[in-house]
Amino acid sequence: MRPLICLLWLSSLWATELEPKAALAQPALEQPAPFTTGHQETMATVVVQSGDSLIAIGRRLGIPYGRLAHFNPEVQPHLIYPGQKLWYPKGDLRIVVRRQSFMLDLYFGDHLYRSFSVGLGTVGRETPSVRTKLSSSRAERPDYTERDTGLTFPYGHPRHTIGLYWMGFEMGQGYGIHGTVEPKSIGRAMSKGCVRMREVDLELVYRISQAGDEVWIKDE
Repeated sequence: MRPLICLLWLSSLWATELEPKAALAQPALEQPAPFTTGHQETMATVVVQSGDSLIAIGRRLGIPYGRLAHFNPEVQPHLIYPGQKLWYPKGDLRIVVRRQSFMLDLYFGDHLYRSFSVGLGTVGRETPSVRTKLSSSRAERPDYTERDTGLTFPYGHPRHTIGLYWMGFEMGQGYGIHGTVEPKSIGRAMSKGCVRMREVDLELVYRISQAGDEVWIKDE
């Protein structure tokens, strides 16, 4: 009878091993809120007045032209008309950089809009943890001044490495957000302290942001 008992015990063990195990609970990830026309929680509307332009409407609302254009992609900027309804996100834009995960999050108010992978400062030149704002130092096709040599190079020069867009921080010291000619550096600590982004991602951030928008670089 002993062999039979052993077989029964092994069969029971195998059955136990084959039973599906419950998945381990994973931390909930923050999901982007829907920023679509008609979504009342995240979007507001403005009605075009006679003589309006997207630039004039943006100034009236305190938001950049590019933000209105981005959230109304079907609208021809030069063909808006009185009574037309335009949409824009509620709340101020906040840029949150998470150093440990190499991510940049865009918020409008308390609602997450988009997240992007970024590159950060290398060892000895770490991107600082700081709460600051975007400064008025922002440019498309910016000049680039090397910190080590003080030499300045125009966009397109072989030693120009910061890409198509630049957005400086109010904290100064040459820190800001820019593009890169090294796409493989995204998600890594390879910069001289600035936040690097892929050009296609940075173009969006550049268009919908403005001087005075909050930047919060966190250790998380």
